Amino acid sequence: MVNEHSNVLKQQQRAITTMSAMLMSFTKELASINQAMTMHFIHESMEDIFANKLNLRFIHPHDLPQVLQIITKQTNINIEEIDDAFPIIELINQLLIQQRIEFIQIKKNDEQIDGGVIGNLLFTSFFAASNKNQQPFSTYKLTSIPFNQANQRWKLAQIPHIISISSKTLELIQWTKKESITCKFKSLSSCRETPPIQKNWQQTCLFEILTDSNLTFCRIELELEPIFIQRIGQQWAISTRNETKCHRVAQLEEEQHAITTNNEITIPPIALLTIDRSTTWSCDHFLLPGISNDTNELIHIIDNKKLNYDDSKLINLYQTMNNNTQWKKIPYIPENIKNMIEYVIATTPIPTPTATAWYQHGLAVTVGLLGIIATTSITLYFKLIGKVKKTSTADIITMPSM
Repeated sequence: MVNEHSNVLKQQQRAITTMSAMLMSFTKELASINQAMTMHFIHESMEDIFANKLNLRFIHPHDLPQVLQIITKQTNINIEEIDDAFPIIELINQLLIQQRIEFIQIKKNDEQIDGGVIGNLLFTSFFAASNKNQQPFSTYKLTSIPFNQANQRWKLAQIPHIISISSKTLELIQWTKKESITCKFKSLSSCRETPPIQKNWQQTCLFEILTDSNLTFCRIELELEPIFIQRIGQQWAISTRNETKCHRVAQLEEEQHAITTNNEITIPPIALLTIDRSTTWSCDHFLLPGISNDTNELIHIIDNKKLNYDDSKLINLYQTMNNNTQWKKIPYIPENIKNMIEYVIATTPIPTPTATAWYQHGLAVTVGLLGIIATTSITLYFKLIGKVKKTSTADIITMPSM
């Protein structure tokens, strides 16, 4: 009986030894795979850095949260996670402005300790950091809504895409649409590429709009699209040639029924609409769905140099944008054409002799031909008279006397 149990224990011991060896082998293979994957990410990260595609993929995933915390603290950047599809690491990548990779060789004495390691790679990253003493700026995205004038559709020309204004110093920063591609102002409080700060911008169209002054510096350009629809915050901005007829359509869950009075709604040519997420507006030429993420934000309207708040569902902008007293609506002239016109006006014309063909002289040629004909006729006339006189003259011969 003892021998039988002893044999069973030996078999179990051999099985445990075999499993332990297999586990050690699997552990080594897993470590090798993990190292290979890490090295693979490092290789890809280095290749992108050398190609000027800055990134932080060389950081180990376990160290990434601590590294991101250090970066945001040192750069004085505030990050707000409002989009789960856009991770923080990608937001931090937007702040990278330069990266450098250096190889540091290990000394001979240390080589025996580290085995086959011959050196270390040093990644140096430079980020766009905000100045702690910098005045805060309020950032806005501008949208030029078309309007109707003289049976044509126009819109403001040369309007920046994004602006930032300091309420204390009245300094201005403006980005074009191309310059603002790397900016994520909804999540980041800073941008990698910041244009120059403008201190004197009083003689601009934007300053006249914000101060509700006469728009003498504003220019307009032709708008070809007959219908303009764009979401601005929690509202829909609508611009059409004429008024639009719409109907409310309730969005109900399955197996739900409701009896409603479907009254017709008339939308002015230019308006801001707030549509509940439970309804949809069916219009003549378009369909406006409800906005799901409802907020209690109010619309700020600058009118008569006052800041008014409007929380109505339908804001009529047609009367305001059709105002002819504050806006002369000067046609838009491109900058290159304007420079050429100013150059032509300022340049004094220099007379240059030009060769003209004989048949292009007009009246001068006719007078010359008439003069030649008259001179020739007079010459021929006198020659003919002289010839006639010679032939009619009789010679008298005196005969000697006999």
